[in-house]
Amino acid sequence: MHMSPLGRDPRPARMVIAALVAFVLTAVRPAVAPGATLRAQAANDSTPVQKRTAQIVEMLNGAPLDLDTMFTSTFLSQVPAARLQAAVAQMTAQTGSVVSIATLAAPVVGDANSARFRFTTSKNFAIPVTIHVAAAPPNRIDGILFGAPTPLAANLDAVAASLRALHGHVSFMVSRVDNGSLVPLAEADSARALGIGSAFKLYILAELVREVAAGERRWTDLVTLDSARRSLPSGVTQAWPAGAPVTLQTLATLMISQSDNTAADALLHALGRERVERIQARVGTVTPARNMPFLSTREMFVLKSPAGAALMAQFKTGDVAARRVVLAEADHVPQADVNPDFSAGPVAIDSIEWFASAADLSRAMLWLRDHTGTAMTAPARAILAVNPGLNLSGGEWTYVGYKGGSEPGVLDLTLLLWHRSGAWYIVSATWNDPARVVDEATLIGLVQRAVDLVGAGSAAGGH
Repeated sequence: MHMSPLGRDPRPARMVIAALVAFVLTAVRPAVAPGATLRAQAANDSTPVQKRTAQIVEMLNGAPLDLDTMFTSTFLSQVPAARLQAAVAQMTAQTGSVVSIATLAAPVVGDANSARFRFTTSKNFAIPVTIHVAAAPPNRIDGILFGAPTPLAANLDAVAASLRALHGHVSFMVSRVDNGSLVPLAEADSARALGIGSAFKLYILAELVREVAAGERRWTDLVTLDSARRSLPSGVTQAWPAGAPVTLQTLATLMISQSDNTAADALLHALGRERVERIQARVGTVTPARNMPFLSTREMFVLKSPAGAALMAQFKTGDVAARRVVLAEADHVPQADVNPDFSAGPVAIDSIEWFASAADLSRAMLWLRDHTGTAMTAPARAILAVNPGLNLSGGEWTYVGYKGGSEPGVLDLTLLLWHRSGAWYIVSATWNDPARVVDEATLIGLVQRAVDLVGAGSAAGGH
């Protein structure tokens, strides 16, 4: 899910078989869908990284290939061909051959020479793979990372069990919508409020929907970008000129689909911080006071910057009124001093964050579904579907709405799903660890498996 909201600039690093391009928590976007066969998919691959990936699949499936023409000499000097072949043989003995490929987002946004994949194997394992190729033809592979093979859970209970076994804390819920209510199908500590990263932007979208439905706002209303409220990436509007007029619909689309932090802050201030605080309870959040005052992303960055250390201490110990004073002071911290350092891992994710449980986020998604069925509010439902998050290409889903969030130690994926049978489902999973980073590929794989299981076993009857 983007760098959101505690953005770390993408920093590519050298990688050998166990360590390649440094991962950034980016939004998961669908790309190339598996074809009828791997051979058919390989024939349609057009980018250098896709073509090289097809060769990696052939290698994993036992084809004798000339590694000198596949990998750069620098890579092979660090990982000799014999060592690479031995590692591949050891892995495939455990996992079996590759039977399908899902393409996820590039590790570094905008880098056409790298891509992340999830290989599914004949022995029901999922393997996260990241590949980087040289920019110059013939675009040989200069880095590859094979993540730990993960057994595909047999059912939703097994997915929940795998999530419970992760380090740190997890909140997870899969629900079917039945007569306007959530019917849980699988849970893991679903009522536990955790840091959700940019998933908080669902609350801003909900308040915008409420105001549009009430006639207080129109999607075409203009907001003027304020340089004093310029945040850090992810997103694009932080680089737009101060004073630029932008519609509410444009800001909302960027906020959700690209997790644009400056767009989110502009909407938060335009709609009103206290109104966004109030919408939390309205959409079903059990402990909205945890998010009062409701932070902007810039305020989050300030508090976690060295220049904001004293403000962070005051924020942690103050009541809501005192915290509002702290945030007013944070507005005066120069933009040049807003530079949080996440290189050492999570920073105060249990105190300076936005908090919600999987059940809270599921209820928020349900509220958005229920309040975006009119012509006036339909743009919000379309906005949620711009970036569907996971690679759901099997044809089971008529609609996929998505928002996620991340920072070191925090990862959330929340999806609103409409099955072709007519049933609606909501899947939400949040993983926190205040002491160490969490692995994006692991959570994505488990959530993907949960969605696949729901899609394959879905029956009509939801409303």
